[in-house]
Amino acid sequence: EEDEKEGLDLLTKGKYGGVGINLGVREKKLTVISPMDNSPAKRKGVISGDIIVKIDGLLTKEMSLDDAAKHIRGPKGTDVTLSIKRFGDDKLIDFILTRDNIKVKDVAYTGMLEGNIGYIRLTRFSKNSGPEMRSAIKNLESEDASRIIIDLRDNPGGLLQSAIEILDMILPKGSTLLSTKGRLPESNKQYVSRKDPMLDEDIKIAILINEGSASASEIVAGALQENGRAKILGERSFGKGSVQEVRQLPDDQGTLKMTTARYYLPSGRNITKIKDEDI
Repeated sequence: EEDEKEGLDLLTKGKYGGVGINLGVREKKLTVISPMDNSPAKRKGVISGDIIVKIDGLLTKEMSLDDAAKHIRGPKGTDVTLSIKRFGDDKLIDFILTRDNIKVKDVAYTGMLEGNIGYIRLTRFSKNSGPEMRSAIKNLESEDASRIIIDLRDNPGGLLQSAIEILDMILPKGSTLLSTKGRLPESNKQYVSRKDPMLDEDIKIAILINEGSASASEIVAGALQENGRAKILGERSFGKGSVQEVRQLPDDQGTLKMTTARYYLPSGRNITKIKDEDI
């Protein structure tokens, strides 16, 4: 429904309605890690280290990080009040923030490590992932990176098209990326890279994954591994081998996210998690 669409908007539009705060939990307290540049929170004076005690009068002590984020997000133009405890101030400070469209940043970090190793941290696969990855790769190439680490740990996935766009940047033209199979004929598709890669084939790639790497993360890691283009390091991934489509319901009744197919890696392998006794 309309008030539950923020997660879909984040992926499909590359933005969400919010105040522009990177949240975290420090010493069991909901804490501002950093306000985003030119965001409602930054403009009103919220700073790193601020502890959010209340959201619209609701205590955050018993809230999970996800619950807190849901309370803070909302439609553009609406207000949310954050009651903040700031170091050195005994009283709570109330910030009334007007929500705005916040553009998500999928590439959380890119830079050079020792030994000409480039590093890219990709946190999700939204509409912004392709352009941000393209820019990150160009930056590392300009720094003469000879090896690149792509960190997909705790990346829950997102848009299939964004995963394909990123694979197109890395794999040779004509490489098999994945296939999808469903009950309807239109769900049965074969995906092949259509462009010459950005990265020179001599540049070695390592992919970091863990149990929080799912869906599009597993597509990218699996396709690169099975095409012999990257080494996979870390832990067993989440195991989400299904594809969803988003459809608008008639008469503004809401949006439907529906599972329509399973995806298969180039070898024909589906990585959906199965019970241990079935292995």
